[in-house]
Order: sequence, then structure tokens, then C-alpha cells
Amino acid sequence: MGEDRYDREIEVSTSMLSCQRRLASRIKLVLLGWMPAFAGMTILSLLPGLQASAWNAAGHQIVAQIAESQFTIREQKQLREKMGDWVPKAADPDLFAEKSKLMANWHFIDYPWVDEPVTNSLILVKNQNNIVWALKESKKALSVKLIPGLKDFDSVAVANLVHFVGDIHQPLHCISRVTEKHPKGDKGGNLFYVMHDGQKLKLHYFWDGGLGLLESLNPDAVRKLTSDISKEFPKNTLKLSGSFEDWSKESYDYAKDQVYKTTEGKSVSKDYITKGQQLAKQRLAQAGYRLADVLRELFL
Repeated sequence: MGEDRYDREIEVSTSMLSCQRRLASRIKLVLLGWMPAFAGMTILSLLPGLQASAWNAAGHQIVAQIAESQFTIREQKQLREKMGDWVPKAADPDLFAEKSKLMANWHFIDYPWVDEPVTNSLILVKNQNNIVWALKESKKALSVKLIPGLKDFDSVAVANLVHFVGDIHQPLHCISRVTEKHPKGDKGGNLFYVMHDGQKLKLHYFWDGGLGLLESLNPDAVRKLTSDISKEFPKNTLKLSGSFEDWSKESYDYAKDQVYKTTEGKSVSKDYITKGQQLAKQRLAQAGYRLADVLRELFL
């Protein structure tokens, strides 16, 4: 396997519709039955300190808010009528993943990057149950008329689509670094540790928080950062075309060419953080604008 080689054959071979129908009732129990005191709350308020499996809750809010800003007031109302109050729930699928191993796999795709010679070849990418597959299937499920009474399924499918568009733009959700130490890959930087402010951190976790940019933000700070990112990265300055596969391979390339350019076990430099935060803001903006395009295609 060459250094830059990754699997280009991602096919949809089974339907997410049946999976999400079965899971919708379970998730409803998780959100409303097992935790009645938290009913109606979003993951942003439930889990402020939890290590998320993607951009953290603030990051997903930013993606959703950027997407919503691309619609007129009338269009926003139409979307809420069809999708429910979708913006505050953008991070909720991270909670679903805590309860379902199957859904946890839908947040990433492990394109292998062989960073140093290894003894054995490996295949990390499967044809289904990864983020590219999940996005295709979520979009497909939402494009057909559902059986009456499946409102819970609708809610889960919408949340997943919104969330996964954000996830696929986090570079470490689309790569797994292969070395002799980690011949099966480092799980998107989850086995790659760096030092920052005297703390030992997983590289993946560091990037989930935008290298500090997205940490400890209240709702007002999230809205301000959303506005700042939109001004710094207006829609007409970014590449927005391409398929879900294309978006995932952008992330792979950013991870290989920039994200992993720090020494394992050592402190990250100020320059690394500055450039990393710029990339994080760019990817959040791209995710927001692209999400708006997907939602417009599906619902307007």
C-alpha cells in the first residue's frame, strides 16, 4: 500500500433506513425515558465536559448556525416545519453514539495513511457503516416519503445528517495513521498524544476542540464565533462542490499534510496552534455552507 493510497471504492450496499427505524425508539428511551430530568435538553447543555467523538458541541452548533444563515427568514420557517428545531440538536448524535456501537461507526472513516514501513498490509475502510456511507444513507432516507407515525425516525435521521456533515470536515475523522507502533492505525489520532499547557492530550481530542478555539464557549460566544468565521471565510472564497467522498478525502489530505505535522509526545508549537485554528475555522465554514446546500436540495 503506497503512502498516499486510500480506498476509493465506497459503495452503499445496505440501507440505513431499517437501522435508524430500530434505533429511533431506543434513542427516544435514552433521551426521554432513562433520563427524564434531561428531556428536551440538547447535548450542549447535557455534556459540557464530555470528550466528544467529533467537533465538540460548540463546533456542531457553529456548523448548523452557518448553514441556517444561508436561508431567508421564510425558508428558515419552512425548514423548521419539515425538520423540527434542528439547529440546537446538531450535536445530539454524539449522545446516540454513546449508546450504540453501530452508530458510533457512522462518525468517521479510517482511510489508512502509512507513515512508516510496516510488516503487514491492512484494510481499514469497509464498504458500509462509515461516515461516507452514513451521509449517503441519511440523505437517501430523508428524500423519500416516510410511513406516517415515524416522527422519531425523522428526528434521528435529520440530526444524523446535520451532524455527520460537520464530522466529515474534521480532518482526523477521515484518516488513521499506520506505523510499526500502530499497525492497525492510530484511530484518527486517538492513539497519538501531544502536550499542551502541561497536559497530555489525544491529538484527536485537541482538534475536536479546534485546538482550544471551541472550548468553554457559552451560547453568546458560540454565536459571536459563528459570525466571525462567516466574515473571515465568506462562501464565495471556499471550494464547496464535490461529493461526500470528495469531502472526506479533503479531510484526509489536510490531516496528512498539516494535522500530523507535530511531534508525538512533545508540546505543540504556537505556530502549529495558530495554523491549526485557521484550518479548523475554514473547515467549519465549509461544513456549514455545504450543509445548507444539502438541506436546500432535500427540503426546499
